[in-house]
Amino acid sequence: MPQTTINRSQLQDYSLKVSEILLKKFPKDKEYITGEEIKSFCPVKQINFFIFNVIFLDWNEGINTHKSKWFSYEPVEVQTALNNLMNVLSHHIQIKKNDFDVLLKKSVADTLELLFYPIDFLLNFIQKNNFSTQELVHQLRFIHIHKDSINSWIDKIRKNSKNEQQVTRAEAKVFLESVFENNLVAHEELVLKYLEPLSQICPINFISSVKEPEEKILAFQKENNVLDNEGNKTETKVSQSLNEKFRSSTTTLNETLKGINEGSALNDKIRLSKIQDISSAISINQKFIFVKEFFGGKTDIYEELLDKMNNCHDFESAKKLFIETCFTGGDFLEKSEQKNVKEMIELLERRFTSK
Repeated sequence: MPQTTINRSQLQDYSLKVSEILLKKFPKDKEYITGEEIKSFCPVKQINFFIFNVIFLDWNEGINTHKSKWFSYEPVEVQTALNNLMNVLSHHIQIKKNDFDVLLKKSVADTLELLFYPIDFLLNFIQKNNFSTQELVHQLRFIHIHKDSINSWIDKIRKNSKNEQQVTRAEAKVFLESVFENNLVAHEELVLKYLEPLSQICPINFISSVKEPEEKILAFQKENNVLDNEGNKTETKVSQSLNEKFRSSTTTLNETLKGINEGSALNDKIRLSKIQDISSAISINQKFIFVKEFFGGKTDIYEELLDKMNNCHDFESAKKLFIETCFTGGDFLEKSEQKNVKEMIELLERRFTSK
């Protein structure tokens, strides 16, 4: 069984390098990139699919946000009309380079996390605590890496769930871990398969792999009650150590990009330490969220405001600039306890008040 060792810091750097290299493929003579061009943009197709996933999630969120209270959206003909509109719009996708840069970085990071940490990624990808298998299939339609395992997972839920229309996250996690625990070799082989196209984009320096002798695999399986002394598969549940060997760590790539988990003393020290440049302390996923939440998806306005806040004389003037730009409706106090607002204020504090 090929075993892989991943340097997480180098993996983060690699994700950014891949994004930078791919961005150079953006059409130089055009202001926009189209949906047709995104389809074939990257040889690692999952990256392209994740870009489309974000586009369609944004569409659904926009529709839900702007629904008028004067109309019913439940009738079949209304749903059909909305779907038809989406189908028409999907043939007219246009994304500016700055906006595409944000989408690309998130999609590359998500692809690497899905590839190396599929259990963590898939569980985080499901946004509801309770869902039907039909909703799960729809939500995962843009995911192609680990497709066979995902299909097995869904089949397992359908056959074993107490209620296929109301599956809990905890229940889904048990079934998902079971699927991957029984497909360790296939997972490793899939990782190696994707390393080739990734290395063609950018040389890989974050992973090493070795081939373990078959006798070591058998010894490990017997040690963990997967095989009995005669080499037959046992009915004993795969031990926790086997799951830990597969996952090696519950830290996902997104968590790595964001920093170490909140709550530790070391994290508090890093989180409150002074920074010279606000943008340097913002992770890829944070940037994506900030651009979407505070700037209506307009990266150029986001970067312009960050530059202005960076050059303010003190915290209060930077905070005032942030509020005046992003809360024109006067609703800052109402939203001041929201996670994303607090994170931005904390960054401003680190820029101007931390020592």
